[in-house]
Amino acid sequence: MLVYLALFIPFCSFSQGSSCGTAIPIPLDGVNRMYTISSSTGGNVVCSSTGSSPITYFSFTTNSSAQCVLLNITGPSSQPIEVAMYAGGTCTGGSLQSTSSMCFADGQGIWAPAESYTLQPGTTYILRIKTAITGSLQIGGQHISPSNNDCLGATPIGVLPVADNNACNKGSTVVAPSQLCAFTLENTSFYSYTVASTGATSVYIENIACDNGDANNSNGFQIGFFTGTCSALSGIGCSSNSGSTVTASTGVLAAGTKVYVGIDGVSGANCSYTLRATNVQALPIYLKYFSGWKTSAGNYLKWTTLREIDNLYFDIQRSTDGVRFVSIGRIPGEMNSEIDKTYTFEDNSPPTTSFYRLMQTDIDGKTTFSNIILINREDLPEVKFEFANPIIDGKIRMVTNFSGKVEVSIINIMGQVLYQNQVYCNKGVNQLYKNFANLPDGKYIITALYHNSKSTKSFIKSSSAFSRRQ
Repeated sequence: MLVYLALFIPFCSFSQGSSCGTAIPIPLDGVNRMYTISSSTGGNVVCSSTGSSPITYFSFTTNSSAQCVLLNITGPSSQPIEVAMYAGGTCTGGSLQSTSSMCFADGQGIWAPAESYTLQPGTTYILRIKTAITGSLQIGGQHISPSNNDCLGATPIGVLPVADNNACNKGSTVVAPSQLCAFTLENTSFYSYTVASTGATSVYIENIACDNGDANNSNGFQIGFFTGTCSALSGIGCSSNSGSTVTASTGVLAAGTKVYVGIDGVSGANCSYTLRATNVQALPIYLKYFSGWKTSAGNYLKWTTLREIDNLYFDIQRSTDGVRFVSIGRIPGEMNSEIDKTYTFEDNSPPTTSFYRLMQTDIDGKTTFSNIILINREDLPEVKFEFANPIIDGKIRMVTNFSGKVEVSIINIMGQVLYQNQVYCNKGVNQLYKNFANLPDGKYIITALYHNSKSTKSFIKSSSAFSRRQ
């Protein structure tokens, strides 16, 4: 029996990815993985190169928030590859999304749906990847909501280059295209810096690598400079250029001036690049990105630094209005680091609307702030429990933002389930029909499950509370 099982496993592995129906799922966890290219062959569907060569099918599934999906793809031996996207879980001609299909002439690049395409939540999509030769594909995938898609989330830049891409950015509605020397805006990214000494400043976009449609790569960038506040930006100049390096400069600015920079790729997104500036104040940390997304339990925050100088710690700060922030956690920094460092923080049971920022503190007590990101949970089902603690009358109320069946459980500190039942809730305030006055004194946890969402709250049952009421 063991011999037959050993022979069977390679056969299954060999066939995976050879057809649309056996597409290989790509985990969207940010980890780069190697995949064996299938022996199936076929022709191009969106790129101009001809001939039959290996075809491998992959799939990815969006999360409940339908965040943008970003893939980093590298093929074998720098040979051209084609990435064709199909919607509806099928690979028929009508489901081909040509605007979201990419041609990687050098065999590597970043892929994301076209800026005009809207992903659906909890939906599976197919990618048909055609390579010139056999071998292995390296793919790393992640959900992402670019924090610097607007002015409030502008990424701080300094004299050292910061790596970024605009693949998941949408066109800005805050600034006019003419303020970036553009006719239209498709994938705007915002950055910021502070002028070091009175004089002109310059921004350098370097190491540009763009992968859009066939023969539609490396068309350049449009750049706009702004001062003021994010609610009232004032344009002070713009520039448009192309090539492997794009440079733009301001006029003379006073020392200490806060400058916002908006950049937009010409004719589409999916460009990676590095960004730096001159005559700007040094940064204690070089933040590659600060982003976050919502889960059923809370909001998950993630940030990566490229370099840290005397960085003592990060305070994670939250606000419900984007103005007044409070610290909800602290994570030690790396002090001094020349390599990438990734940090994570989970905010459990957050408010429906949450603004987040990082406050970085160095060994001298000086602080700097990151860009601000917004996470809105209005589209997620939510259950809130309302009761006095210790419970006084044995009654528990549930407030929901939906109508439907909720599984309610009460568990004691020993892990024993003392109550479990499905309760139909109307949107709004609901009263549990069962009175819990007869529960033994002690500490309990009440849990509500609705689809993949979970809400919990602890409470104390005390007989003395009832005696005081009687």
